[in-house]
Amino acid sequence: MRSPLLALLCLGAAVAACGAPAPPDQSAGDAPAPAADASAWTPPRTAWGHPDLQGIWSPGYTLTPPERPPRFEGREYLTDAEVA
Repeated sequence: MRSPLLALLCLGAAVAACGAPAPPDQSAGDAPAPAADASAWTPPRTAWGHPDLQGIWSPGYTLTPPERPPRFEGREYLTDAEVA
C-alpha cells in the first residue's frame, strides 16, 4: 500500500518540477552589452602576411573544379553535357 503512494508522490513532484518556470538569465537592471565594433576586426593572417585560409576545402562539394582544364580556356560557361 505504501509503494503506490510513494510512486504517486514522486510522479507529482516530477510533474511540478517540469511545470515550474525557469529563472531568468538576466536581472531586470542589467543592460545589454554594447556590440563589438566590426571595423576593429581584422581577418587572420599567416606569418608571411597572406590571408589564413585553413580549413576544409574539398572540390567534391561542388561541380566546379579548383582549376579550369585547358580544353575549356576562354569559355565562361559549360553545357550540361560537358558538366556531366
